[in-house]
Amino acid sequence: MGWPYRRRRAALESLFAERGLALLTLGWGMLARRSELAHLLIENLTVEDDGVTVLVAFSKTDQEAHGESTFVPADPDDPDVCPVRRVRAWLEELRAQGVTSGALFHQITRGGTILVRKGKRGDFLSPDAVGDIVKARAQLAGVKGPDGRPATAHGNRRGPAQEISEAGGDPTAQGRWAPGSPTVRKHYVEPALGKANNPLHAARAKAREQAGTA
Repeated sequence: MGWPYRRRRAALESLFAERGLALLTLGWGMLARRSELAHLLIENLTVEDDGVTVLVAFSKTDQEAHGESTFVPADPDDPDVCPVRRVRAWLEELRAQGVTSGALFHQITRGGTILVRKGKRGDFLSPDAVGDIVKARAQLAGVKGPDGRPATAHGNRRGPAQEISEAGGDPTAQGRWAPGSPTVRKHYVEPALGKANNPLHAARAKAREQAGTA
């Protein structure tokens, strides 16, 4: 293939990458469900240097669509996965193609065009399409789930929930679970407490302390 083809191919891959990185970093910080990412609007975002405020207009625990805001902090220590940097880069791609409102995440044609279309779903991706993007980017990065199977979009919810719980926090509000959710308690908070308060860890720590003072 000639140079023009390779250049077009590189530009297309860059566009796919920018969309994927924005989706993944924002999704991780939001503890997002696939459906929440699929329905995000550009107007739902307020991007500032310290983070991205996202209005989740509709979610599983907000069936009446009252809306709930979630703040996703910037990560300046790791700019490659900083949601502020990645969301801004994707918004720049959208603006370059004349898209300044409406759906945040679009389909991309093989010609490198961000697809703007009419119909029942309009420009919005389906939740399944969001899942496919996550799987594709994870495969390219060589990332797998904890059981060795391909990573899925649910990892954008489970992974940060575990991270928050293991740091001693409660992921309920950040993940827009219902207050007092038994799911959060059973799958995240209690396992994290079990690790932090493990009696064997305590016994070993005490033994080390006694050995150091002997």
